[in-house]
Amino acid sequence: MATIDTAALREQIANNHTAAALDTLYAQRAQLPYAAWRDEVVQLRARQKAYHKNAIQGLLAQETLDLQKRQINHDFLDLLQRIDRNDRPAPLPTAPNNRLRNALAGFAAVIAVLAGIAELTGYSLRDIFAEKPKSEVVEEPTEPAPSPSTDSTTTTITDTQADTPDTKPDPKRTPPTEAPKTTTTKDTPAPKPPTTISDSLPPKLAIQLTTNHGNKNLRLREGETLRLSVQANRPCTIRSIYALADSTLVLLANDLKITSAQLHQPLPIGEEFEVAEPFGAETLYVFAQNTAFPTLKTEWVDGYEIIHEGLPEALQKTRGLKKKRYYAEARIAIETTK
Repeated sequence: MATIDTAALREQIANNHTAAALDTLYAQRAQLPYAAWRDEVVQLRARQKAYHKNAIQGLLAQETLDLQKRQINHDFLDLLQRIDRNDRPAPLPTAPNNRLRNALAGFAAVIAVLAGIAELTGYSLRDIFAEKPKSEVVEEPTEPAPSPSTDSTTTTITDTQADTPDTKPDPKRTPPTEAPKTTTTKDTPAPKPPTTISDSLPPKLAIQLTTNHGNKNLRLREGETLRLSVQANRPCTIRSIYALADSTLVLLANDLKITSAQLHQPLPIGEEFEVAEPFGAETLYVFAQNTAFPTLKTEWVDGYEIIHEGLPEALQKTRGLKKKRYYAEARIAIETTK
């Protein structure tokens, strides 16, 4: 019997911590008595990681993500129930497939017959199945085109030949080669320079901000996790500021580089974090430009980089007073409740 605390795992699932519960069971899978259960734990954990990746990228609709999450939780709870009851998994069928065995026997008999025919005729199996080379293909002869009769041939005699009656034209004489004609063309336009990476980029910088809960009308409860990602259409530098309900400003990312190889790909901003007090209206700001951002006054508190300037001053420093060639920003309003 497995010595695994299934009650604690169920409590984690009820608190929306399915990933943590699967990680715990994955680490303890060696205590499970059956290999089928251990394989099922590995498969559930892989499904949870795929769901997590889809949620970060934001490529699937929220309804689809919710369905995947419910299916994973259902299968996880079903496995825990079977572990509590110690239900022995059904053994896999080990009897050979008679139909497949008969098919293989028939195929072997056909090969044996072909081998006997090849031995009698002097050919090998390779000769029977090999494709006939093109050089051995005999083409049917084609009749040569009839030569023109002498009656229809017109011979032109030059003035020199007319003065010399004994001289006859040589039919085998090769006619003189005509000089190649020269074609006068107009001036060829100069070739266009090769297209560079910068020429193929969009003229304006644009960014797309999303979370694992979408990017519109977000309402999060205490204990829910929030993961952020951003993607851009040009190489740029990213700064992200999170304004909490009590006006505290957290610098989530500063001078995060997006290269040409990372364009149009969702990139995570910071680590995932859990919704906690203070609750209320909060805002996530993300800025992008082609140069580095001005320095902000910050201090590290409990693992977070807190900005010691008000929101207007922080935004003014980030947006800057000088006109930038490439600049973009986005924000998401979030309502947190207990």
